[in-house]
Amino acid sequence: MKKFDLQKLAIKIAKRLALFASLFLRPITIFRWLGILPIKQKTFQEFSPILYKDQASFPNKRPRSIRGSDGWRATPTSLMVMGHLLNIPHGMVSCSGYVFDQLGSLIEGASHRYSRKIKQGLVSHPFCVAPRIEQFEGVVVAITASNQDAYFHWLFDLLPRLKMLDDMGVKPDKYYLQCHYRFQRETLDLLDMIPQESIINCTDVALLSASRLIVPCHEVMDGREFPKWVIDFIRNRFLSKVETAEPSSCKRIYVSRADALFRRVLNEPELSSILKEYGFTSVKLEKLSVREQITLFRDAEAVVLPHGSGLANLVFCQKRTPVIELLPAQVLDHGYRLSTAAELDYFFLSAHAEDSRKCEGTSHSGNIPYDFRVKPQDLIETFHLANIDPVPKSYQFAPVFQVQQDLELEYVQRPALGIK
Repeated sequence: MKKFDLQKLAIKIAKRLALFASLFLRPITIFRWLGILPIKQKTFQEFSPILYKDQASFPNKRPRSIRGSDGWRATPTSLMVMGHLLNIPHGMVSCSGYVFDQLGSLIEGASHRYSRKIKQGLVSHPFCVAPRIEQFEGVVVAITASNQDAYFHWLFDLLPRLKMLDDMGVKPDKYYLQCHYRFQRETLDLLDMIPQESIINCTDVALLSASRLIVPCHEVMDGREFPKWVIDFIRNRFLSKVETAEPSSCKRIYVSRADALFRRVLNEPELSSILKEYGFTSVKLEKLSVREQITLFRDAEAVVLPHGSGLANLVFCQKRTPVIELLPAQVLDHGYRLSTAAELDYFFLSAHAEDSRKCEGTSHSGNIPYDFRVKPQDLIETFHLANIDPVPKSYQFAPVFQVQQDLELEYVQRPALGIK
């Protein structure tokens, strides 16, 4: 039997033992021996939450498209609002954002989104027999989540928790968060709200216990507005860091997901001539620093992009900027809700999944991982609906050239283009 198969068998046996032992023992006792944590839940209301700010339900007004509102489905409104702060004596938190009391009971309303593993009644990731629980004497703030490795959620679900702490005057000894990916390091540097030496990188510490655990609970819930305080915090903090940056030469931008694992526009080469006719420059955001992305969207006069984490940068656009979001057959309304909060001129263009075929790579949430195609004529009609005109035919485009920063990005230099 292969090593991988043996590991799967060991986990399966450990899960069954954990479920049986949960009839007699505390969850934390089982976890310390088996590395499997049976779920016993407590509500956050048991920990005297300090309320912060509410999130209103998102209005049921549908966005515009060339097909009217056909096919648009809004996200069902979440009943829970994450907008409170918890103080948990001897609390524990995992690198995935699950929060427990000292006995190992999962605290509902403190933990981030529940995964499939939670619904099955067990936490077994990352799995390790007799796992190490890092003990810390002092006050630790937990800022972790199951989707912290996605730029969009990092920007709108995790970083605003620093604003909550600042407003409430919380001064912890340490911050337990992920500081692993380049965008995480760059955004933390730009915010300049946490001393580097006070960070406990959750990538290195899978499970932490603190004598006092502070948990700012916030995420933009499904079917609810992006709160104004979140939009203002992100815009004001980051735009102030690029005030002296040279204006971007790309005025109409198309965000390419050609190098992504999923939700790629398969006929992007077919659309390139149309995008060029309308003055759009194709960019790959993963090749830009956060500072460059902020400047790019700050100076954009129009944006076309497929659904993905790049949507987060719409928060940096000027008000009334036209935005066209390319969607697979299944509608995702994050871009519309964000664009509404940022007061942008939003349009959507939905397509059909390519033969209903999934890509080999899927998102961490299993969230619409399909490639799709966009009909060229549909894109032209959407430009017309958004009052975006082609560039003058007499204009001679400058040649493609490269800009070298941390990585290289090829783009076409064009002058500012007016939009009706």
